Amino acid sequence: VEDAISGGGPQADKLLAEHRQRNPRLGRYEVLGEVGRGSMGVIYKAWDADLHRHVALKFLRQGPGGTTTEDRERFRREARSVAKLRHEHIVHAHAIEEQSGLVYMAMDFVPGVALEILARRGALNLEQIVGVGAKVARALHYAHEQGIVHRDVKPGNIVIDRQGKPFLVDFGIAKNRSESVSLTTEGEILGSLAF
Repeated sequence: VEDAISGGGPQADKLLAEHRQRNPRLGRYEVLGEVGRGSMGVIYKAWDADLHRHVALKFLRQGPGGTTTEDRERFRREARSVAKLRHEHIVHAHAIEEQSGLVYMAMDFVPGVALEILARRGALNLEQIVGVGAKVARALHYAHEQGIVHRDVKPGNIVIDRQGKPFLVDFGIAKNRSESVSLTTEGEILGSLAF
């Protein structure tokens, strides 16, 4: 997993393909395959053997030189931020763990499609778009009441499940207003500029 996550190109793709075929175990989880990746993490679908349910495991993505202390702390802050949020339109986090040098977070698995993909395909009508927007706005309002600012709201970070229910995901650069120490340097730009 570590090699596949850390790089790009054909070698990484080959390692990732081999990894998927083996369905390796990581603690109580059987890793089934990659379902997404972002700037900070790679998300795998996994089976929780203890609780008999699917979960999403988000691994801290490693750069060529490994992970920095700041990366690990930001990842832990994401886990803490998401774990404190209990809202029907925010994906829930269950635990953050470290095994074999890999840091990962266990979260609810939401079988669905990113709003970004649905929008590109023109799959939603105006009424559905307004409904999704209102639900995501309520989720953001709730997060703000808890002192959490997402800071990367965009169609790619909203997953629509099979019943049409939206979920706000990826709190990787969220800001917790109650924490006095910032991991953002003044003038540093995080998130997606277009949004």
